[in-house]
Amino acid sequence: MRPAYALARPMIAGMFVKGGLDAVRAPGARVAQAAKLGLPAPEVTVRVNGAAMVLGGTALALGVKKRRAALLLAASLVPSTYAGHPFWEAPPETRQMQTMQFLKNLAALGGLVLVATEPTPHHTPRAARKAARRVEKASTRAARKAEKGQAKAEARLSRKAVAAQEKAGAKAAARAAKLAAKASHLEAAALKKAQKVEAKAAVAGGAMAAKHTVKAYGKKAGRGGEAVGRSTKLAAGKAAKAAHDLAA
Repeated sequence: MRPAYALARPMIAGMFVKGGLDAVRAPGARVAQAAKLGLPAPEVTVRVNGAAMVLGGTALALGVKKRRAALLLAASLVPSTYAGHPFWEAPPETRQMQTMQFLKNLAALGGLVLVATEPTPHHTPRAARKAARRVEKASTRAARKAEKGQAKAEARLSRKAVAAQEKAGAKAAARAAKLAAKASHLEAAALKKAQKVEAKAAVAGGAMAAKHTVKAYGKKAGRGGEAVGRSTKLAAGKAAKAAHDLAA
Protein backbone atom coordinates (compact mmCIF):
# COMPACT_ATOMS: atom_id res chain seq x y z
CA MET A 1 0.00 0.00 0.00
CA ARG A 2 1.36 3.42 -0.97
CA PRO A 3 1.66 6.03 1.84
CA ALA A 4 -0.04 8.68 -0.33
CA TYR A 5 -3.15 6.54 -0.72
CA ALA A 6 -3.19 5.72 2.98
CA LEU A 7 -3.09 9.45 3.82
CA ALA A 8 -5.58 10.56 1.16
CA ARG A 9 -8.36 8.15 2.13
CA PRO A 10 -9.03 9.60 5.62
CA MET A 11 -8.88 13.13 4.18
CA ILE A 12 -11.61 12.27 1.67
CA ALA A 13 -13.64 10.30 4.21
CA GLY A 14 -13.83 13.16 6.75
CA MET A 15 -16.40 15.21 4.87
CA PHE A 16 -18.66 12.16 4.39
CA VAL A 17 -18.54 11.13 8.04
CA LYS A 18 -19.37 14.71 9.17
CA GLY A 19 -22.10 15.18 6.55
CA GLY A 20 -23.62 11.77 7.29
CA LEU A 21 -23.81 12.45 11.02
CA ASP A 22 -25.49 15.79 10.36
CA ALA A 23 -28.02 14.11 8.04
CA VAL A 24 -28.87 11.46 10.64
CA ARG A 25 -29.20 13.91 13.53
CA ALA A 26 -30.94 16.78 11.77
CA PRO A 27 -32.12 16.14 8.20
CA GLY A 28 -33.35 19.74 7.89
CA ALA A 29 -33.46 21.10 4.35
CA ARG A 30 -32.26 17.79 2.94
CA VAL A 31 -35.77 16.39 3.34
CA ALA A 32 -37.16 19.01 0.94
CA GLN A 33 -34.38 18.27 -1.52
CA ALA A 34 -35.18 14.50 -1.37
CA ALA A 35 -38.87 15.24 -1.88
CA LYS A 36 -37.94 17.38 -4.88
CA LEU A 37 -36.27 14.31 -6.43
CA GLY A 38 -39.46 12.30 -5.89
CA LEU A 39 -37.99 9.85 -3.38
CA PRO A 40 -40.46 7.99 -1.13
CA ALA A 41 -40.35 8.81 2.60
CA PRO A 42 -37.89 11.68 2.16
CA GLU A 43 -36.88 12.02 5.80
CA VAL A 44 -36.20 8.26 6.19
CA THR A 45 -34.31 8.29 2.93
CA VAL A 46 -32.15 11.20 4.09
CA ARG A 47 -31.34 9.49 7.40
CA VAL A 48 -30.53 6.16 5.68
CA ASN A 49 -28.33 7.97 3.20
CA GLY A 50 -26.57 9.74 6.08
CA ALA A 51 -25.98 6.42 7.86
CA ALA A 52 -24.56 4.97 4.63
CA MET A 53 -22.21 7.96 4.36
CA VAL A 54 -21.00 7.46 7.93
CA LEU A 55 -20.47 3.75 7.38
CA GLY A 56 -18.74 4.19 4.04
CA GLY A 57 -16.56 7.07 5.27
CA THR A 58 -15.42 5.10 8.33
CA ALA A 59 -14.57 2.04 6.22
CA LEU A 60 -12.73 4.23 3.72
CA ALA A 61 -10.70 5.96 6.43
CA LEU A 62 -9.71 2.63 8.01
CA GLY A 63 -8.95 0.98 4.66
CA VAL A 64 -11.55 -1.76 5.23
CA LYS A 65 -13.19 -2.80 1.95
CA LYS A 66 -12.02 0.54 0.59
CA ARG A 67 -13.16 -0.09 -2.97
CA ARG A 68 -16.71 -0.95 -1.95
CA ALA A 69 -16.77 1.93 0.50
CA ALA A 70 -15.64 4.37 -2.23
CA LEU A 71 -18.32 3.08 -4.61
CA LEU A 72 -20.99 3.40 -1.89
CA LEU A 73 -20.00 6.99 -1.13
CA ALA A 74 -19.90 7.84 -4.84
CA ALA A 75 -23.40 6.43 -5.29
CA SER A 76 -24.71 8.54 -2.39
CA LEU A 77 -22.86 11.66 -3.50
CA VAL A 78 -24.29 11.89 -7.01
CA PRO A 79 -28.00 12.39 -6.08
CA SER A 80 -27.21 14.57 -3.08
CA THR A 81 -25.04 16.85 -5.23
CA TYR A 82 -27.66 17.05 -7.94
CA ALA A 83 -30.45 17.83 -5.46
CA GLY A 84 -28.49 19.96 -2.98
CA HIS A 85 -26.41 22.18 -5.26
CA PRO A 86 -28.26 22.92 -8.55
CA PHE A 87 -26.27 26.05 -9.34
CA TRP A 88 -27.95 26.34 -12.72
CA GLU A 89 -31.24 26.97 -10.92
CA ALA A 90 -29.89 29.11 -8.08
CA PRO A 91 -30.57 32.87 -7.96
CA PRO A 92 -27.64 35.17 -8.78
CA GLU A 93 -26.89 35.94 -5.14
CA THR A 94 -26.37 32.24 -4.24
CA ARG A 95 -25.18 30.90 -7.56
CA GLN A 96 -21.50 31.42 -6.74
CA MET A 97 -21.78 29.50 -3.47
CA GLN A 98 -23.77 26.68 -5.07
CA THR A 99 -21.23 26.43 -7.88
CA MET A 100 -18.37 26.07 -5.38
CA GLN A 101 -20.29 23.42 -3.43
CA PHE A 102 -21.03 21.55 -6.65
CA LEU A 103 -17.35 21.63 -7.68
CA LYS A 104 -16.31 20.57 -4.17
CA ASN A 105 -18.58 17.53 -4.36
CA LEU A 106 -17.32 16.87 -7.88
CA ALA A 107 -13.73 16.89 -6.60
CA ALA A 108 -14.70 14.50 -3.81
CA LEU A 109 -16.31 12.25 -6.42
CA GLY A 110 -13.05 12.27 -8.38
CA GLY A 111 -11.15 11.27 -5.25
CA LEU A 112 -13.58 8.41 -4.68
CA VAL A 113 -13.07 7.22 -8.25
CA LEU A 114 -9.30 7.23 -7.69
CA VAL A 115 -9.71 5.18 -4.51
CA ALA A 116 -12.05 2.74 -6.25
CA THR A 117 -9.51 2.23 -9.03
CA GLU A 118 -6.45 2.18 -6.75
CA PRO A 119 -4.02 -0.46 -8.01
CA THR A 120 -3.47 -3.29 -5.60
CA PRO A 121 0.08 -4.34 -4.69
CA HIS A 122 -0.34 -7.25 -7.07
CA HIS A 123 -1.01 -4.91 -9.99
CA THR A 124 1.68 -2.27 -9.52
CA PRO A 125 4.56 -2.18 -12.04
CA ARG A 126 7.06 -3.06 -9.34
CA ALA A 127 4.99 -5.98 -8.17
CA ALA A 128 4.53 -7.05 -11.77
CA ARG A 129 8.29 -7.04 -12.29
CA LYS A 130 8.81 -9.03 -9.11
CA ALA A 131 6.13 -11.49 -10.17
CA ALA A 132 7.75 -11.79 -13.59
CA ARG A 133 11.12 -12.51 -11.97
CA ARG A 134 9.54 -15.09 -9.68
CA VAL A 135 7.83 -16.73 -12.64
CA GLU A 136 11.10 -16.72 -14.57
CA LYS A 137 12.98 -18.28 -11.65
CA ALA A 138 10.26 -20.86 -11.18
CA SER A 139 10.33 -21.66 -14.89
CA THR A 140 14.12 -22.01 -14.79
CA ARG A 141 13.93 -24.33 -11.77
CA ALA A 142 11.19 -26.35 -13.42
CA ALA A 143 13.23 -26.62 -16.62
CA ARG A 144 16.30 -27.77 -14.67
CA LYS A 145 14.26 -30.33 -12.77
CA ALA A 146 12.75 -31.52 -16.03
CA GLU A 147 16.22 -31.84 -17.60
CA LYS A 148 17.52 -33.76 -14.58
CA GLY A 149 14.49 -36.01 -14.61
CA GLN A 150 14.88 -36.63 -18.32
CA ALA A 151 18.59 -37.38 -17.90
CA LYS A 152 17.83 -39.82 -15.08
CA ALA A 153 15.12 -41.48 -17.12
CA GLU A 154 17.41 -41.78 -20.14
CA ALA A 155 20.21 -43.21 -17.98
CA ARG A 156 17.80 -45.69 -16.40
CA LEU A 157 16.48 -46.74 -19.79
CA SER A 158 20.03 -47.02 -21.11
CA ARG A 159 21.03 -49.28 -18.22
CA LYS A 160 17.95 -51.41 -18.77
CA ALA A 161 18.67 -51.61 -22.49
CA VAL A 162 22.30 -52.63 -21.85
CA ALA A 163 21.21 -55.21 -19.29
CA ALA A 164 18.60 -56.59 -21.68
CA GLN A 165 21.16 -56.67 -24.49
CA GLU A 166 23.68 -58.48 -22.30
CA LYS A 167 21.04 -60.93 -21.18
CA ALA A 168 19.96 -61.56 -24.76
CA GLY A 169 23.62 -61.95 -25.79
CA ALA A 170 24.23 -64.44 -23.01
CA LYS A 171 21.15 -66.42 -24.02
CA ALA A 172 22.21 -66.37 -27.66
CA ALA A 173 25.75 -67.45 -26.75
CA ALA A 174 24.45 -70.30 -24.60
CA ARG A 175 22.11 -71.41 -27.34
CA ALA A 176 24.92 -71.20 -29.92
CA ALA A 177 27.21 -73.23 -27.66
CA LYS A 178 24.47 -75.80 -27.18
CA LEU A 179 23.87 -76.00 -30.93
CA ALA A 180 27.63 -76.25 -31.55
CA ALA A 181 27.94 -79.11 -29.04
CA LYS A 182 25.00 -80.86 -30.64
CA ALA A 183 26.51 -80.39 -34.09
CA SER A 184 29.87 -81.69 -32.86
CA HIS A 185 28.17 -84.71 -31.36
CA LEU A 186 26.27 -85.35 -34.58
CA GLU A 187 29.48 -84.89 -36.57
CA ALA A 188 31.32 -87.38 -34.35
CA ALA A 189 28.46 -89.88 -34.64
CA ALA A 190 28.39 -89.41 -38.41
CA LEU A 191 32.19 -89.87 -38.60
CA LYS A 192 32.02 -93.02 -36.48
CA LYS A 193 29.25 -94.39 -38.62
CA ALA A 194 31.20 -93.54 -41.77
CA GLN A 195 34.25 -95.34 -40.38
CA LYS A 196 32.16 -98.42 -39.64
CA VAL A 197 30.70 -98.33 -43.12
CA GLU A 198 34.17 -97.86 -44.59
CA ALA A 199 35.51 -100.81 -42.55
CA LYS A 200 32.64 -102.99 -43.67
CA ALA A 201 33.19 -101.90 -47.23
CA ALA A 202 36.90 -102.68 -46.93
CA VAL A 203 36.20 -106.14 -45.51
CA ALA A 204 33.60 -106.81 -48.18
CA GLY A 205 35.92 -105.51 -50.88
CA GLY A 206 38.79 -107.72 -49.65
CA ALA A 207 36.65 -110.82 -49.67
CA MET A 208 35.41 -110.14 -53.15
CA ALA A 209 38.96 -109.43 -54.38
CA ALA A 210 40.19 -112.71 -52.89
CA LYS A 211 37.34 -114.60 -54.47
CA HIS A 212 38.06 -113.07 -57.85
CA THR A 213 41.76 -113.79 -57.45
CA VAL A 214 41.18 -117.44 -56.58
CA LYS A 215 38.83 -117.82 -59.45
CA ALA A 216 41.26 -116.16 -61.81
CA TYR A 217 44.11 -118.34 -60.64
CA GLY A 218 41.92 -121.41 -61.01
CA LYS A 219 41.09 -120.52 -64.54
CA LYS A 220 44.74 -119.91 -65.33
CA ALA A 221 45.75 -123.20 -63.69
CA GLY A 222 43.14 -125.08 -65.73
CA ARG A 223 44.36 -123.51 -68.95
CA GLY A 224 47.94 -124.34 -68.00
CA GLY A 225 47.04 -127.97 -67.29
CA GLU A 226 45.29 -128.25 -70.61
CA ALA A 227 48.30 -126.76 -72.34
CA VAL A 228 50.65 -129.22 -70.57
CA GLY A 229 48.38 -132.10 -71.51
CA ARG A 230 48.37 -130.99 -75.12
CA SER A 231 52.11 -130.56 -75.11
CA THR A 232 52.58 -133.93 -73.47
CA LYS A 233 50.25 -135.59 -75.93
CA LEU A 234 52.01 -133.86 -78.82
CA ALA A 235 55.43 -134.95 -77.55
CA ALA A 236 54.21 -138.51 -77.03
CA GLY A 237 52.88 -138.59 -80.58
CA LYS A 238 56.14 -137.26 -81.91
CA ALA A 239 58.09 -139.89 -79.94
CA ALA A 240 55.89 -142.69 -81.16
CA LYS A 241 56.27 -141.52 -84.71
CA ALA A 242 60.02 -141.36 -84.34
CA ALA A 243 60.12 -144.89 -82.89
CA HIS A 244 57.98 -146.16 -85.74
CA ASP A 245 60.27 -144.56 -88.23
CA LEU A 246 63.28 -146.12 -86.60
CA ALA A 247 61.68 -149.53 -86.61
CA ALA A 248 60.94 -149.34 -90.28
